[in-house]
Amino acid sequence: MIGKTTNPLLQKTEEAISAKVPANMKNAFQRIITAGLKVMYDPKTNDMMAKQLKEQGDPAEIAGAGVAKLLGLLMNQSKGTMPMNAAIPAATVLLCEGLDFMEQAKVVKVDNEVLSRAMQSMSSTFLQMMGVTPEKFQQMLAKAQAGKKPGMPAEPAAKPAPQAVQSAPKPAGIIGAVQGA
Repeated sequence: MIGKTTNPLLQKTEEAISAKVPANMKNAFQRIITAGLKVMYDPKTNDMMAKQLKEQGDPAEIAGAGVAKLLGLLMNQSKGTMPMNAAIPAATVLLCEGLDFMEQAKVVKVDNEVLSRAMQSMSSTFLQMMGVTPEKFQQMLAKAQAGKKPGMPAEPAAKPAPQAVQSAPKPAGIIGAVQGA
């Protein structure tokens, strides 16, 4: 749970993400996290959570894809009112929470590499859910870069590796079951 993670890397990541949320988005950010945790730890989903922990494949990819699907579910429930500048950081905190849960269950030992793969999986799965193919993403990046005035520095883009976008796992576990996968 937030503030109760045992992995120092996950604690540091949660704190850094939370600190960067704009003041006018803090309330929405907290509401999204609360709603996400409610779904993740609802007693009605305990069996599905246990099943997800036993899923075959890379635990980092399973966690990332699961949180992306969770975010999609929350967005659907909000009927389009969820602000993305609060949703994305909240999803990252929820990912840390999920990884911490998996680590405590001895499914995975979370380090920088695992966290990085989980974040890539979350990003690429979310982009796919939004209908953004790897080609479309590259076109969007090119268009954004072309719109920059000469001499202006390019803003860093959160760009998943193309192979991560193409190889994102199908939704599994709790979120996959909720989404009918």
